[in-house]
Amino acid sequence: YTLGLPDAWAPFLAFNRAAPRCLQPVGCTETCYLASAVLPMGFINSVGIAQHVHRVLVSRSKPMPSLDLPSREIRKDLPLPASDSTWRVYLDNYDLLEKFPREVLVEQQGSISEDVEGLRGAYAGVGMPRHTGKSVSRHAVAEVQGAIVDGVRGVAYPKGNKLVKYTVMALFFCQLTHCSQRQVQVICGGLVYFTMFRRQILGSLNKCWEFIESFNHSGRHKLAIPALVKLEILRCVRSEEHTSELQSRETIS
Repeated sequence: YTLGLPDAWAPFLAFNRAAPRCLQPVGCTETCYLASAVLPMGFINSVGIAQHVHRVLVSRSKPMPSLDLPSREIRKDLPLPASDSTWRVYLDNYDLLEKFPREVLVEQQGSISEDVEGLRGAYAGVGMPRHTGKSVSRHAVAEVQGAIVDGVRGVAYPKGNKLVKYTVMALFFCQLTHCSQRQVQVICGGLVYFTMFRRQILGSLNKCWEFIESFNHSGRHKLAIPALVKLEILRCVRSEEHTSELQSRETIS
């Protein structure tokens, strides 16, 4: 939503519902439609366009063309860079990951790198808003898009409050005999969030996906919850609890 669009894009991003008469221009006799004035969610090319625009802003924020800038970017379609200073953009999010000797971490804490200073200037130059409450400047541990990234231990793990929330919801869910599609989708959505940190666990939710899909063919609002679905959910929760125990032991040691 931070990227405004030229007026020429309006006909291609109109919402498929006629606007009420009270919103139509005076004297207009044709049917009118509201259109998105910013890059919208749901448009098939939104991610690619937003990524491109953000990359251009990053490159323009450099006082001199940086030859190693592309080689330091973290991307899904390229190997992980070997540099001590890497960066990535995801839609409206920018992350700079830097490696420092342990003995200088304290003095670097809270400072702002030249790369970030330049990018903030680029944002201001094009009028792009910045969420100051979510920004983090050189912290060894920080929340990055729903994950806790621990730069000292070199691990990333789920947020503790989400772990508790979805674990409790999953346990309550397994006490039900029947459920709606929405209920099982919410539970499995939380479990998928956890499996993003242990991808191999994702393969343990096959019966859950079959159960969710069965609602689309049954024509019923609620269905009996199969025993195998409950087993998969409890097994996934147990796997996450085991992971959390290991992380706690690592922290203590």
